[in-house]
Amino acid sequence: AYLLMGNYTEAKINAVEALKLQDRLENLNTYIDGSVAYPRNMDDKEVIFAKLPVNAFRVESWGGASQLVLSDDLLNMFDKEHDLRYRYFTRSMEDLGMTNNLYASSYPTYEARNMGPCVPEMMLIEAECWAREGEIEEAMSLVNDLREYRYAEGEDYTLSAATAKEALGHVLQERRRELMCHGLRWLDQRRLTNDPDFPTQTVTRVFKGTTYTLTPGAVRYTFPMGELYLEENPEIGQIK
Repeated sequence: AYLLMGNYTEAKINAVEALKLQDRLENLNTYIDGSVAYPRNMDDKEVIFAKLPVNAFRVESWGGASQLVLSDDLLNMFDKEHDLRYRYFTRSMEDLGMTNNLYASSYPTYEARNMGPCVPEMMLIEAECWAREGEIEEAMSLVNDLREYRYAEGEDYTLSAATAKEALGHVLQERRRELMCHGLRWLDQRRLTNDPDFPTQTVTRVFKGTTYTLTPGAVRYTFPMGELYLEENPEIGQIK
């Protein structure tokens, strides 16, 4: 909540406190060859509090695992050869006649993806706050600690930054890679609308021949009033 408010002092304090309770990471190298099963949410060292989506997009040929289509913009941010997140958590849609990849974190466990707070999220919140304070070394150390467990063994996973702005850019990109389909992207787009260095860009999607556009500051970045509250207080009205 503090991160979304732009209160980076309190956001860092609370991320640090969360990591005192739980700070372990899963090494994807352990699971990439399929000989060891990826842990379910209850056994996942990274899960602080499991929150599962009520509804899921399903592809029956993949055993009902929850799937979400990933944009080319996101996919192109990965080192597709060495980043195990790309190799392990995405699946090709070629068998469906499409070119994009699907997010398939559920595929190894056949369990809905976790959308609750997790260790990587807390690490990246802390890293972002360090970067915004100009503490480059602290920010990049956290980012690289995370990436070490995401890259194939023996491959160079390290990132470096010469300026605080560059460090912040690395952190925000790592958020997109690490926290894809955790339900945070829309919130990040909303909070970064007026960021001086990394402002939210206009997003355009074509669906069934119709083009949809989401611009920075648009009303669709505002949660609608709950129907129950409108029923009890009709004078409030819904923003159109």
